[in-house]
Amino acid sequence: LWVNHPDITEPAEDKVRQLRIAQACGLVVPKTIITNEPESVVGFLAEVNGPVVAKTIRSPRVSTEKVKLAYTHLLSETDLSHLDALQLAPCIFQEYVLKEIELRVTIVGREVFTAAIYSQEHPDSFIDWRKVDYSELRHEAFTLPDFIAARCLALTHRLNLSFAAIDLIKRPDGQYVFLECNPNGEWGWIQAVTELPISEAIARLLASG
Repeated sequence: LWVNHPDITEPAEDKVRQLRIAQACGLVVPKTIITNEPESVVGFLAEVNGPVVAKTIRSPRVSTEKVKLAYTHLLSETDLSHLDALQLAPCIFQEYVLKEIELRVTIVGREVFTAAIYSQEHPDSFIDWRKVDYSELRHEAFTLPDFIAARCLALTHRLNLSFAAIDLIKRPDGQYVFLECNPNGEWGWIQAVTELPISEAIARLLASG
């Protein structure tokens, strides 16, 4: 048993595929466009008629003299003036989803471990909580509604994964929205701050074969 086999991990990282499968599993996804055409972005902005975020299609790591991360960010007037750059690298554009809390759902086999991340309590983590050291954010163990947990498990199964780190938003109106799934996501800090027994679950899964 691999957790997860590289040949399964790579196709599972495809964010376009993730969004389609998440929707098929009953999860709500934001309005999304993936494009390298500036005019398509302008049309999407008119359709959404509200804030839009931009994010990378693959890894957010940018290698220069010093490795940097391209964080999810609100589309600004400066961005709009440089849309021609999309011809070099397409991006994901999504409607901005209001947040009550953010959720990191760690799936290990058939076990579901969920942590609430209170990103809206810190001014620098409103849009992307990765911009702030986890020690500065409040984390708590969280119990997902059964139907959302079942849909996360279905997504993990459809991606052929035995482990997955899924990012959700809980909106102020109580709706749960899927953002993305990382088949090789970090989990150590979640266990450290919430005491969720993720490592024990991984050990049981590996021992089971």
